[in-house]
Amino acid sequence: METVNHRTQIDKATLKIELFVTEPRFNRHLAFVLINELIWGKQALPGESLPIQTVLKYKKRLKKSIDMDGGIDGRALDATWPRYARINTLCNNSHRIGKQLQEEGWMEVMYDKSEVDSKQFLKMVSSLKETQYLADLHITNLLVFPPKSQLYDHSLVKDGSLMLQDKASCFPVEALAPPPGSSVLDACAAPGMKTSQVAAAVCGDWEAALGGEPPAGAKVVAVERSIKRFGILKGILERSMSNGVTELVNQDFLKIDPNSHPDVEYIVVDPSCSGTGMARRGGGDEEPSTERLETLASVQTSLLLHALSFPSVKRVVYSTCAVSVVENEEVVAKVLEKAAGWEVVDIMPTWERRGLGGFSDGQKFVRALASEDMCNGFFVAVLGRKRQSKFKKRKHNLEDNEELSEEILKENSDIEMNEQLVEKVKKKKKKSKDNKCDRDELVDNECVPESIEVVDDDIEVKKKKKKKSKDKLSETDESVILNEVDNSELNDIKPPKKKKHKKPEAEESICLNEVDNSELNDIKPPKKKKHKKPEAEESICLNEVDNSELNDIKPPKKKKHKKSKETEEISEELSEDASEKQRKKKKKK
Repeated sequence: METVNHRTQIDKATLKIELFVTEPRFNRHLAFVLINELIWGKQALPGESLPIQTVLKYKKRLKKSIDMDGGIDGRALDATWPRYARINTLCNNSHRIGKQLQEEGWMEVMYDKSEVDSKQFLKMVSSLKETQYLADLHITNLLVFPPKSQLYDHSLVKDGSLMLQDKASCFPVEALAPPPGSSVLDACAAPGMKTSQVAAAVCGDWEAALGGEPPAGAKVVAVERSIKRFGILKGILERSMSNGVTELVNQDFLKIDPNSHPDVEYIVVDPSCSGTGMARRGGGDEEPSTERLETLASVQTSLLLHALSFPSVKRVVYSTCAVSVVENEEVVAKVLEKAAGWEVVDIMPTWERRGLGGFSDGQKFVRALASEDMCNGFFVAVLGRKRQSKFKKRKHNLEDNEELSEEILKENSDIEMNEQLVEKVKKKKKKSKDNKCDRDELVDNECVPESIEVVDDDIEVKKKKKKKSKDKLSETDESVILNEVDNSELNDIKPPKKKKHKKPEAEESICLNEVDNSELNDIKPPKKKKHKKPEAEESICLNEVDNSELNDIKPPKKKKHKKSKETEEISEELSEDASEKQRKKKKKK
């Protein structure tokens, strides 16, 4: 068996030293067995036979020519590996399967997983007897049977309870670990083994075979672009009873709009690769060229970047069944350079073999070697969204919202202040209309000097209120406040109608010009007396006010208001009324 494993190395070495050219009669198969024993076996060939002597003659040249790190024919390894079968919890459970295997004569080897490491586990696997099996150390619900166990026609395999799946093929879903009730997308789903594993994971303990409803939110989107492989995928999902929670999409993953799947939280990216890790590929197969590897890596990078663009995705697993660095570590490194906010996360802590040390995240990657791990060669990496980037984004949004709310509050306060001012002005106008002065309270604009303003009782009340709120205002400030009375107050004041009954003559003798400016605000209309006044006083008349003086009298300047034309008209009417009154009195005399 070992000779078959090293067949490729021996073949290359014999060609290099031209062994069968110089020894044409040497049997090739016998030569290969002897060379394998000399180099990898006991490293000695006892006896004096001609074939042995011929190999010993080329011993030094063979050791120099053999590539000790060269490839191994995986087909021989595959024959020595155990057989793996995953329990499909959608169809059955571990208890019922264990009971049926026991009834058939199988015996489970029990061990404490917390006290066994990977090397000890491999020894246990190697020592399994023909009717023994055990649970895998690293993969959930995976059973390990002895080599050459015939399981493909077993009843549990036929009804979908057991899925014949290589251990390494179970790594991606085990590393991704989607919880029950989650939504997962498989970007390259065919043939369907990993897809059925994902479906079982999102359904938790729910068994489709028993009926009922799966957990809320449990969903799998299986994408496959090949029509032929899409048919195989559909058949496996039906047999495994995964189709109840799976949506099949026959389309190229790169053409799928990420926004059309806003609920997807986890994605499996297991793209086409060189397959250099597959044991059944055979060590004698031609190695892929550099151009081929670069082409594959380019497609793999595009697929992984597209997966990271889905809006709600939290974790993405990337895996290949290749061993080349170009398709694995280098692809992840390129993606992380272009995709901000993502990082490699730790996975599968019980698995000892890690990625290459030349990369910063090498210890977070998982690798499997066909020659040492009793499974196909594999590479797995899980990318997770950085929590810090989400926090910063949220914080930035909160700061923006706070600034926006402050601006809105300022605008609202300004609007409220403006509304209050408008209401005050309306109240002023209303009060000025309701509280019109009668004749005794009227202050004639014609007799008011430039330094005096007409102020009614309502304005005095407002003045007192303003004085209370602003104690530190000076007298000049008070006069400015009074001057800010709207012209509308003056415009609303109309001259009182003249009453027909006679007025006391003493009342006519009072002239407002005699009122001192400082006493204007305190002045009250004089009390009416019934006795007559001397005739001399009757000569004092309002007509004594010269019209030229009236023209010179200008209304006090108002801040931010233009001169009112209506005030001038009122003054002229009052002067005409006064002159007419004087003429009537003369006639009476």
